[in-house]
Amino acid sequence: MNKTVILLHRTLMILCILILGGSLVYYLTKWGSLPDEPGIHFDSDGKFDVYASKIYGFYPHLIGGIALVIGAVAGHLIAKKNTGLNVSEKGENIIKAEILLTVDIITVFVDLMFLYWSLCVSRQHFMNTNISLAFLSAAFAAGLIGIITEIITAARHKPNSDTKKDTGAFHRSCRIAAWLLTGLSVILLIFIWERLPEDDVIDQYHGMAYFANFDAYLNKWLLTIPYAVCAGLLAVLEVISAKAMKKDHKALVRFTDRLKLINGLFFFWWNLQLMSEAKIGAVSVCIYIGLTILSAALYVFHKMENEHERE
Repeated sequence: MNKTVILLHRTLMILCILILGGSLVYYLTKWGSLPDEPGIHFDSDGKFDVYASKIYGFYPHLIGGIALVIGAVAGHLIAKKNTGLNVSEKGENIIKAEILLTVDIITVFVDLMFLYWSLCVSRQHFMNTNISLAFLSAAFAAGLIGIITEIITAARHKPNSDTKKDTGAFHRSCRIAAWLLTGLSVILLIFIWERLPEDDVIDQYHGMAYFANFDAYLNKWLLTIPYAVCAGLLAVLEVISAKAMKKDHKALVRFTDRLKLINGLFFFWWNLQLMSEAKIGAVSVCIYIGLTILSAALYVFHKMENEHERE
């Protein structure tokens, strides 16, 4: 991979480490001046809605650290492994660079959001939700732009002949990413389970969680439904993918790979929203539906293309 890209990748990773390290040190310096149960979480207006043990003040550092680890591991895999895409060698290098930098930029914005969160907790100040939303929106936009750019690059650098060997890297990456994100969200749910609901000081809400989309407190075990749905979808896609591979149905294999990645990513995001007792936005749902439809359209196109080549 290009040395400039590697240098930029390392620079962004170091920046994330400094962001997390700085926020952690600052929080520790404020430890003694914080009350026994400081405000640690914010409602949609940026006001504290959860007061708990100071240990929960490490939550932004934990999640930011997980994001950093994911970015670092992804960067290592991207640099060392082939994508498995049917593109020229030049296209392969460009796409790997685009994926690497996209992941890095998303990680930076996510860590900046958690930095802001940690600073508000450390100083016990209300949060300006426009700032946190701007960081998350920038991360999501970076991911969307990255995906579009990579699709364009793959189309421009597709080789004239179909001789490029499929290494299966894309298939393995989609599987690992989908299950890893699902497993990670389960760990996060276990971590925050006892904190729910936000108003846990009110006895009538014991054992419940706030579902913002319904504007109601419901049994917190309902939070496990998205996990069951996601795991079920991934399991079904694994079966379909395995059968398609045996029949050498490449178009169907690639379709199931895309669906695994899409479902893993979006269910992870929606589970984060539910754990934060925030609304699942219509925008993310529309993007999910759009990407699913696009994947289906690509499947139909590649299926027809393969049938035409056989004729």
